[in-house]
Amino acid sequence: MANGIAYSILGSGPLATEAIAQYRAEDAAVDIRCYGPNVPELLATTDWTRIVHEDRDLRDDPRARRVVELLPLRQSVLLRGCTRASFVISEDVVKRLTHCPRDYDIVREQLHHLHLLASHSSNISLRIYGFGARRPPPSAPFTITTNAQGRQMAFDGDFLSFGLRISRDAVALATYDRIFDDLTEHSLTEYDSRALLARALRHYPGA
Repeated sequence: MANGIAYSILGSGPLATEAIAQYRAEDAAVDIRCYGPNVPELLATTDWTRIVHEDRDLRDDPRARRVVELLPLRQSVLLRGCTRASFVISEDVVKRLTHCPRDYDIVREQLHHLHLLASHSSNISLRIYGFGARRPPPSAPFTITTNAQGRQMAFDGDFLSFGLRISRDAVALATYDRIFDDLTEHSLTEYDSRALLARALRHYPGA
């Protein structure tokens, strides 16, 4: 049923093939690990995703519209307690949200959403890779999924900005695992990450 909805949203073509591959891998995953130099798509509100697309001159791009329409279906995997999801985001994400000069309500909602997930979701870990970390973070996002049989896939980039590269190669997967472990080790703790998000929210009274 869900796969049918995904196909009806995305249609056909390279974008659809890549997007559905990632959706199916996330849907089957018992473990998801994701790094983002921007707000990860799995944690993004619909309104935030729309203004990001506007900033990238994708407002009228039908591909961008389909990516937005697919978001609720992809994000529903996080509502299942059986899927463990670990996220590392750059502190620059929080800085950009805190000092965004427009779309006050949308930015406040996105920050509040991140803080809520980090604080109250038992199956979600959110850690922030701080400015003081020993090396610059990767410039492109990536996601690693692991299903119940232990099979992994890696998705490097995203659909509209970097292009999405899919890997099942054991050597490449081991590299992604190592990078994510290193990012996690040198990130703020979950507690300190929640505290940083809470401080950012103080810029938006009423959040």
